[in-house]
Amino acid sequence: MSFLFAVPSHAAAAQQCPAVGVQHSLDGGKTWSTAFTIQGPAPAVVAVRLTTPPAAGCHYAVSLASYSAEGPTWSTSGTQRFLGWATTLIDQQNPVARLDVSAYKPACFGQIDLYGGNRKFDGVQAPLPKYPGSTVPSNMIAAWNGGAACPTPPPSPGNSAPKPTPASPTPHSSSPSPASAPPRSAAPVPPVSSAPPGGTVSFPPSLAQTGSSGTGLIAGLSVVTLAVGCGTLYLTRRSRHRRH
Repeated sequence: MSFLFAVPSHAAAAQQCPAVGVQHSLDGGKTWSTAFTIQGPAPAVVAVRLTTPPAAGCHYAVSLASYSAEGPTWSTSGTQRFLGWATTLIDQQNPVARLDVSAYKPACFGQIDLYGGNRKFDGVQAPLPKYPGSTVPSNMIAAWNGGAACPTPPPSPGNSAPKPTPASPTPHSSSPSPASAPPRSAAPVPPVSSAPPGGTVSFPPSLAQTGSSGTGLIAGLSVVTLAVGCGTLYLTRRSRHRRH
């Protein structure tokens, strides 16, 4: 059994207050224990009381501290990190005290220490617990070690750029995979159509379109030449007639 020493309010009280034993309860005071090792889940709320009624003017400090750890036992606890604590006084006005560290419970492997005194073993005010040679917290009443390993977090999407994936045919398609399309700059140019759809090609007029051969053109020119000759002969004869 661990013994508590009084927190004196003055020198005379320190000489009159004896060391006393302390009990702890994990079920709200229904059952009490003096066992050092706490079994089961992490004790977030612990009630404490003295084994003998406190004397007048005597105050006994009790603290409950929570730590994260690297393993589920004291020998595998490794480096611990202070999570939080609670402290209280037991005296005639407060014979049963309640300590609550539910806001600081270890999420994974951890350790919870119940000890006498009001020093904070957080690595700043006082040293952190450390296996194997640590003697802190001093004046231990009870301790719990346990928990489970923290799950490994998934990789962050921002840590690495996704690798490009090659084009693939549509899932569940029964048709063969088409050949990959060439780059746009290298796409083949389609040939120009020789005739518009549903019609014939329209070209500018040409000699070839006036007939099947050059005969029609020669006949036309002959007629024009003959008409010009006749007109010339008529004008010549009329001029001679006027002279006579």
